[in-house]
Amino acid sequence: MFDWLRFRALTMGDRYKSIRTLRGHNRGVMAVDLTGDGTLLASGGIDGVKVWDLRSGTSLSTPAYRSSVGPTSKLLWITAPASDRHTLCYGTGLGYLCIWMENSHRGVFSELCSKRLGDGGEITALASVHNKTADTRIAVGTRTFIIQVYQYNGRDDLLPIFSVRMHGVIPIAIAFTATKARDVHVFGLHDGAMHTVGGKDGKILQTKQLARQMGHACLDAKREYVLIDNIEDGFDMFDFEKGIFIRSFPTGIPGRFLPRQVAFAEKARAIVGGSDHGSIYVFERKTGAPLEVLRHVESGLVQTVAAFDGEECTTIVGAASCSSARGTIQIWQKRAVCRSTPAARRFSILELFRVLWQSIMIAATLTFIYQNVQVQVSTRSAG
Repeated sequence: MFDWLRFRALTMGDRYKSIRTLRGHNRGVMAVDLTGDGTLLASGGIDGVKVWDLRSGTSLSTPAYRSSVGPTSKLLWITAPASDRHTLCYGTGLGYLCIWMENSHRGVFSELCSKRLGDGGEITALASVHNKTADTRIAVGTRTFIIQVYQYNGRDDLLPIFSVRMHGVIPIAIAFTATKARDVHVFGLHDGAMHTVGGKDGKILQTKQLARQMGHACLDAKREYVLIDNIEDGFDMFDFEKGIFIRSFPTGIPGRFLPRQVAFAEKARAIVGGSDHGSIYVFERKTGAPLEVLRHVESGLVQTVAAFDGEECTTIVGAASCSSARGTIQIWQKRAVCRSTPAARRFSILELFRVLWQSIMIAATLTFIYQNVQVQVSTRSAG
């Protein structure tokens, strides 16, 4: 049977399609993250954390929400030492760092750790790195200018490595370096700078001024680009090594100057960002051309976004983040057109030829039928 969807994907590319809407949060969603295999989604906000099975759209069994720890502000999936179970780390508005792990009964999560850090300031940034020959480290940034790094043993213990106060720097995003030293990049909300601090003692090693301010920031997987929300009129991209401005991705003057999360997608060929008016923007990274505007809600804040690149498709997640409305979550997917490996490229070419051959055969069949019908009509007319 002729596959028009496959033919379109192979020849013209594909557009993002809404595949699922998740409802379960009664208030705004402030953070989302997908597991490394793309099967589970964690979402957190004013009414706590939920974990979703993306294949079925169902909410999994998780510990009950405790108002005493405060609203969820940040979350991410981490790799725990000597374990293949899904492990979730999240931070709250009252400074709690909590860790959940999936039980041996898949689809059920239990809490391993819940600890209030430092002075209890809101956790504004989280990052983790796992070294197969060493340990898992978790970096935490708070609204009270504190950067902390912990070693996690995979159970219920967090071993402090360092804690520093960076006066005047509210870390809106953080990331570990791809070096053995495991230094930490800190992106400042109000100062608009990228600071690099030492992985052992937290001393500032380098500072690169990127912008006047930034609402959010992220790095691509290869550490070539820095993408930020400039809060004012869109998103800006910089060269990671040099800190030099590359281009802007304009979204217009917002009605409210609030931070919007950003992400790289399609193996950094596209960039994604939220808005204050119900939409998610997708741009081509290389040219800055707008690709799509994904409508999540008619109006309101959609500050919360995430993206995941799988073998077959790219997934974009957007969540309503207005505190006075239900936190609906929308999932979009787009077929992956460009393949990276030679074998995959050969497969795509063979698929394309197969589809074209089917097209030729169908055209030939239709022509044969048409000619036979014409002959029959002519015979009857002559008779």
